[in-house]
Amino acid sequence: MRLVHLLFFLTFISCTFEQKNYEKESVQSNQIAQTKDEDVVFEEDSLATAVYHPIEIQCDSIYNGENITVQLWTPEPNYEYDRPNSAFIFMKNDEVIYRDSVFSFVQQIEFVDYNRDGVQDILIQEYSDARSNWTYNLYLVGKDYMPEHIIEFSKIKNPNLNSTGDTIKSYVISGEIYSAQYLLDDSNNIIQIGESVIIEEQN
Repeated sequence: MRLVHLLFFLTFISCTFEQKNYEKESVQSNQIAQTKDEDVVFEEDSLATAVYHPIEIQCDSIYNGENITVQLWTPEPNYEYDRPNSAFIFMKNDEVIYRDSVFSFVQQIEFVDYNRDGVQDILIQEYSDARSNWTYNLYLVGKDYMPEHIIEFSKIKNPNLNSTGDTIKSYVISGEIYSAQYLLDDSNNIIQIGESVIIEEQN
């Protein structure tokens, strides 16, 4: 009986991936670019046995018909913040042009233009602490449509662009509620503006 269940499970996985048409060759493209950090990138076999179905977003309305697809695979649904648990894949014309390994607690993707160049950048939710302060992986997407991982951005908790879009605001719940402001400069460095300000004391 266990053998029957195992064969059924393997057949189900095979059919699922055939329906999705995720070809292994595309994941191994020679044009895959790596980011500045040296985290291990998930191999083809790990992606093929992903526990969660991949998140896939067709980005025609976001990137003006450039035929871009964003995927987030989670082969290992672990919650150990010190190591990646997901693979971020950026495709153009059905070809992988960028891949990176990230940690994502809830596998959520957002699009926000953080560097104000008219092209939407990519936020992948990273971590949520005990007070529900969220952090994010930020990938700037330029006019060449090649993502760049801004590693320092993940240190900003609960980031939001201010109303004018030129600074990043952070509201953090800790021993007290405090706010801070940051700037993404022309060299894509994250710079804190002034000191953090306590808004409310917590009992």
